[in-house]
Amino acid sequence: MAISKKDKLTEMDIAAVVNNDSTYVQAPQGVDYYRKPFEFLSLGIMAYVGNDKALTQIETFDTSFNIYGRLAYLLWRSVYITKQVSFRNRVLILFDWMKAQVFGRDLSQF
Repeated sequence: MAISKKDKLTEMDIAAVVNNDSTYVQAPQGVDYYRKPFEFLSLGIMAYVGNDKALTQIETFDTSFNIYGRLAYLLWRSVYITKQVSFRNRVLILFDWMKAQVFGRDLSQF
């Protein structure tokens, strides 16, 4: 249940619900950017699938590129490391990746 200052729905409210109109939002007076419809911008999809392999679909304007294998894995790693917020996290992740390459993921036998 939503809490609202209005007691009744207006005709505009009812029409927006019936027509599933995503452009109508109760915007403050004089603010127009709330009334723009939502637009999703897909930059692509990346997925790590194991064994140093990945799948990547890069979407640009009208074309789409599918990359898979080792090249997609390197692209996935570069995007992953650049999306980290702090320099400390980047360094820790890089050291973890290097440690995993040298010793492997299973450290229970050491």
